[in-house]
Amino acid sequence: MTILLWILLTLIVFTIVVFIHELGHFSIARLFRVKVEEFGLWIPPKAKTLFQDKKWTEYTLNWIPLGGFVRLKWEDSLDENPEKDSFAWKGWFAKSSILLAWVSMNFVLTWILFIGLFFMGSTPFWVNVFFKTDTHTKLLPTMEDGIQDGSILVGDIIFSPLTGSVAYNAGIREDDVLVSVNSWKVQTTSELTEIIQKSKKVSLEINRSWSYKTFTLEPKDKKIGAYLWYNSLKLTEIKADNLLDAIYLGTREFKEHFLMTAEMLGDFFRKIFFPKDTDERKKAIENISWPIGLGNLFVGMIDMKVGINIILIVIALISLNLGFFNLLPLPALDGGRFVTVTISHILTFLWVSKIRLLSGERIIHIFWFLFLILLSILVAFEDIRKIFFQ
Repeated sequence: MTILLWILLTLIVFTIVVFIHELGHFSIARLFRVKVEEFGLWIPPKAKTLFQDKKWTEYTLNWIPLGGFVRLKWEDSLDENPEKDSFAWKGWFAKSSILLAWVSMNFVLTWILFIGLFFMGSTPFWVNVFFKTDTHTKLLPTMEDGIQDGSILVGDIIFSPLTGSVAYNAGIREDDVLVSVNSWKVQTTSELTEIIQKSKKVSLEINRSWSYKTFTLEPKDKKIGAYLWYNSLKLTEIKADNLLDAIYLGTREFKEHFLMTAEMLGDFFRKIFFPKDTDERKKAIENISWPIGLGNLFVGMIDMKVGINIILIVIALISLNLGFFNLLPLPALDGGRFVTVTISHILTFLWVSKIRLLSGERIIHIFWFLFLILLSILVAFEDIRKIFFQ
């Protein structure tokens, strides 16, 4: 039952997100009077033709339940005199608009979901302890941001000292509760850490089973050798006062998540191509997860009886990441095709053979597409390994 639920949820989510993505291409192609020969849900081979509309577009359901596609008339034609309703006949602006049309669909889907979440009220997805960022989101806040805006309610700070550390030798013990530091009440572990790093000596007032004691410590290398936790943590609902407020919060949330996605992607590529050591690259690769890992995440959410709002947040983030990933100027992706279309039009003005350009472009896209398929298979195997063999 769990496996079936896992497969079903993954298929539903990816089908919705990819359908929205391809609908963008389809709509803009129709706007520029480019014939859409096929709108395919999932990947060929073809399972069934669902119907054909008055403009002779065939709507199909295919066997491999991942992704989807829009096939345009003579999209990759090498004919130097294509017909007027073909993609190849259109100018740079029309081609670019069709290729980048998903921006106005996947990103809008994310934006609308964020607005809806704030309008109906939602708790954050979780606390962002995974990635250090300068952005400030409400649905995936840092501990400091969540405490500040009230979406995260925490209890007292507690200690877990390492044996033989400065804290342990001074008398701090497991689950000691912090009352004050240097006679100053602090709310977050980051505040306490900052004070410790800046002080040659710190005075910690501790509550141990309702017995209050004060310990003086001298940090070593700006550390006292203790893990810091909270004895309680609760996520609270964030709800807009009205629709206009929800639109404002949703727009702000979209901007912050977009910037955080850019930061995370940049950090990922840095760790892959310019790692500090081999362990950093290995951990970056291990953290890659896509459909199978996501399906397992959904099942975990169902087992924990997570609300629909959390699932909607995940869908919004998938949609945003899909749009952002396709924006990258890599061959076979929409961003890469936009780059090659732009270069081709520039070189055409320089009287370079269009057939030679299109042939070269096709070869690049085919090889890169095969690379992405291979990468997807490797990621799938890694997802399976993490789920079943760890």
